[in-house]
Amino acid sequence: MENNWLQIVFPVAMLVLNLFIGIVVSILAFFFHRYFGQQDEKLRDQDRKIEKVGDDLSDFKAAAPETFVLRDDYILKMSGVDNRISSMGEKVGEVQGYMRRGGRE
Repeated sequence: MENNWLQIVFPVAMLVLNLFIGIVVSILAFFFHRYFGQQDEKLRDQDRKIEKVGDDLSDFKAAAPETFVLRDDYILKMSGVDNRISSMGEKVGEVQGYMRRGGRE
């Protein structure tokens, strides 16, 4: 009698245990799939953002020479402006001297 009871209970217990393990594995697979699916979406979003930054950097590199001035170019242009102002100052000085003399040279 005891042997018949084991022959019935053991397969049922194994069936229940297999069913429980299957459910646990299925739940774990669901959550892993969901987690890694979110990670894939985050990676795709990050790739899009990196590509956008690369495009913005390329646009900046193309526009930088038109927008910004190099230090050497600035110094060169300012020395030209300084020379012109000095030249105008000399001419104004000559005109003032001419005016002081009453228009005589």
